Amino acid sequence: MVVTLLHGFLQDGRAWDELVARLPAEWTFERPHLLGQSSPASAAELVTGRSHLVGYSMGGRLALWIAVRHPERVLSVTTIGAHAGLEPGERAQRAAADAALAERIEREGMDWFATYWAAQPMFSRLAGRTDLDAMRRAQDPAAVAATLRGLGPAAVEPFWDRLGAISVPGLFIAGAEDGRYPGLARRLAAAVPHGRAEIVPGAGHAVHLERPDEVARLLRAHLSTR
Repeated sequence: MVVTLLHGFLQDGRAWDELVARLPAEWTFERPHLLGQSSPASAAELVTGRSHLVGYSMGGRLALWIAVRHPERVLSVTTIGAHAGLEPGERAQRAAADAALAERIEREGMDWFATYWAAQPMFSRLAGRTDLDAMRRAQDPAAVAATLRGLGPAAVEPFWDRLGAISVPGLFIAGAEDGRYPGLARRLAAAVPHGRAEIVPGAGHAVHLERPDEVARLLRAHLSTR
């Protein structure tokens, strides 16, 4: 079984280490590096062959996009803290903010941006994780800025109305303490014909980092019969 793991913004493949350690050793894991990609289409080219897609946040949105645009590459889709695009008003506001932020990343560099990013309330449960902080600071600012411009939530045209075309099983995970994301997970599950939502108690946005045992349990159950 081949599982493609699509990481979140300001991460790389190492962000999946804790989860992979809890999954069957006989599974094969692909971990494409998404930072530096400037569009969903270019990022999708990193997903070769046919596999089970698992994506977190930005990577989850990309997994859904691939399932819609390239169904021949997808055996199932699992997302963690993801959605299929912003509503028009919010998207316009976010686009302006992200454009300014991308310019500042290029100007100020990763030490500034890693501190700024980690200070967001949605990541408060990961405070003190020096491994994640080091991962963020190690990224290339030009690549990070390019990905924010091309793969950020405002950059991708919303595609909620196309989710009904996804014919493979879908598992949509959200942390119960992650603001609007439990509702978004349920919305995804309602839109995808063979989708279901799982809301993890006591978890925030990065459920795979906060509750890796629970996410591993859900994935084993979801994929063991595929």
